[in-house]
Amino acid sequence: MDATDGRKLSEAVLNERRRRAVKMLLGGATIAATAKLCEIGERTVWAAAKADESGGWAAVSVCHGHRPKGSGRALTPEHEREVQRLIRTTPKKIFLILDNPPVHPAKVVEQWLGENADKLKIFYLPNYSPELNPDEQLNADLKPRVTAAVPSKTQMPLVNTTSQALRSIQKQTARVERYFLHPDVRYAA
Repeated sequence: MDATDGRKLSEAVLNERRRRAVKMLLGGATIAATAKLCEIGERTVWAAAKADESGGWAAVSVCHGHRPKGSGRALTPEHEREVQRLIRTTPKKIFLILDNPPVHPAKVVEQWLGENADKLKIFYLPNYSPELNPDEQLNADLKPRVTAAVPSKTQMPLVNTTSQALRSIQKQTARVERYFLHPDVRYAA
């Protein structure tokens, strides 16, 4: 059986499959076998198991948190300033990927995007889909580098270690390009 896109399932069906997946994993099944039998993706199985591990049985369920139509928000002032800065300082077209953004494509935002279509293209990722976010590839690369360092007792050493790791990754352009070769994020390449 093929995995079903969890975003297209009703909340009740998705939660039932997530609970069944956790039970199977606790019974000793592999993630791959569980995903196949529950007809959900391996990442969804993994996320359900992590939710159970960190928050117990109640954390396994998810809810589709959609905003009511018409309650849209505009870009926050911080986002607007950052986008304007990007447009001013970048000579090429900008492809901006927003993960579960605090912005609703309101008419004023859509109008502004239309006026700047030659300079900027925005991709909105659906809720509950971190696998579609190229940042998650970076996070997966960054985490072992930071956690391998000597444990920090205060915030500043952690900030410094993270900054050093990010600068190191940034200099490895071929490595960064590989983030976009992952099948789930090829759309952004």
